[in-house]
Amino acid sequence: MAGQGVTRRRALYLAMALITGARADATDGGDLIDTGRNIYELNRGEAPIMVRLEGGTWQDAAPAQACRACHGDSGEGASEGTINAPPLASLALQTPQEWRTWLDNALLRHHAANGRPLHAAMPRYRLSSQDSTALIAYLRALPQSATPGVGHDRV
Repeated sequence: MAGQGVTRRRALYLAMALITGARADATDGGDLIDTGRNIYELNRGEAPIMVRLEGGTWQDAAPAQACRACHGDSGEGASEGTINAPPLASLALQTPQEWRTWLDNALLRHHAANGRPLHAAMPRYRLSSQDSTALIAYLRALPQSATPGVGHDRV
């Protein structure tokens, strides 16, 4: 029964994303989640994605700089040396507006939900509003796995 509530909640969030102007008819024939998957895995959205590494200038994002490279195939998070990329699927219970705020803060403003600066290894990204909505839809569709001690503002 609990799984039905999560499924309904995901469907509601996807519907809200579509209602708020997201393009579900991506030009490559995919839907909103497929576009989000392309952004997550390849840094390829409906519009060009820009990236800026610490101290650098804005440039076209490369596939090697996609979310998947650090956050794992399914948003499970990963660690390499002193860098810990947190899991993203644990954020799924946030409201759509909380997701939008979190994503804008993380990708463009370079801050975690709690206001702290992100690790210097995390690039800044510029995504179109439609691509941002698609990325949120994809992240929300990832399998959920509770990780004790991990949340949208703490690891």
